Amino acid sequence: MLLHTNFIAESVAARRRHRRLARAGAWATLVAGVLLLLPPLVIFDSTARMATRLLSVREERGQLVDTAGEAARLAGEIERLGPARRLAVGAHANNAGWLALLRELRDLLPEGMWYTRLAIDPAVRPAGQAARQVLVIEGRAERFAAIGEFLTALQGSPHFAGAALVQSGPSDQDKLPIAYRLEAVLRRPIAELATEAPAP
Repeated sequence: MLLHTNFIAESVAARRRHRRLARAGAWATLVAGVLLLLPPLVIFDSTARMATRLLSVREERGQLVDTAGEAARLAGEIERLGPARRLAVGAHANNAGWLALLRELRDLLPEGMWYTRLAIDPAVRPAGQAARQVLVIEGRAERFAAIGEFLTALQGSPHFAGAALVQSGPSDQDKLPIAYRLEAVLRRPIAELATEAPAP
């Protein structure tokens, strides 16, 4: 009896099996590769995130240190410039008072006299009295009589509560000009802020 075998169908089926096995092997290899690569990728990702966080924390700390240092520097600068600022604010606030006082001193000055220094001494508080401010006037005069005239004019001025000659040059008339120093108590004190600027 003759047996009929279909070798073509068997070879096609065998090829299909081989292809399925090859595909399954490829997929298995791919999955195994992914599974092998996954832990290092996860570790790398978490390490990168931690490094980024650490870097940002360090940057924030650095900025905080810079900000704190800058704030301390600015606070020191404000403290250092405080007296000069108070002086400027006080002088500006008392502009009208200073102008009136300087005009009065200009108009009272006799001929043959000039100023070399005008200054407000710090407030003086004699026992039992209110604080007063004293205007110190220093200068030169070509004659002694002019100093007396100027002192009399200061004592009669509405700006001053009194004036006195504190110091004058030698009485020898040949030695001219004569140096003088007068002190006049201000009737209406100018704010203490309007004193001479402190040395830097």
